[in-house]
Amino acid sequence: NLTAADLQGANLGSVDLREAIVADVNFTGSNLDHATVVGAVALPSSIAGARDRFNWGVREAQRQNFRGAIAYYNQAIEIEPGFSEAYLNRAVARSNLADYPGALADGQQAADLFAQKNDEPGRTSAQTFHDQLQDYVEESAKRQRGGGGAGIGIFNFLRTIGSIIVPLL
Repeated sequence: NLTAADLQGANLGSVDLREAIVADVNFTGSNLDHATVVGAVALPSSIAGARDRFNWGVREAQRQNFRGAIAYYNQAIEIEPGFSEAYLNRAVARSNLADYPGALADGQQAADLFAQKNDEPGRTSAQTFHDQLQDYVEESAKRQRGGGGAGIGIFNFLRTIGSIIVPLL
């Protein structure tokens, strides 16, 4: 626990801070080159910004650790609220955990943010994700009510979203 430690000017190169609690630590002028900071608790955004946390989320998603990925995407969005890629990737991670309402909300938010940035490919990807997930949810509900329906099937849906996740930035 390093809470409130004064590490001003310290040479922390190659130090492993995984799982260390670094709330209110003074890192001013510290050398953190080659330090391991992934997983440090309460890490200031001046040390690891939104893009870093987004990339950590992508790595967790690649490992199928969707809860961990969502935690990092949440941190990225907290630092940068307009981070469209983080919303889209969080939507994909949520869909993998069957949190369809959360995934739909994030997919739509991502589409809206991409549109605000005039990023048409991003908007199209996010909107396609949202629309296909919406179709999947509606077809699943019909089948549960005994209404049949052709259905897109979970495997077809998962095949679609697999190509949507935004890679490391």
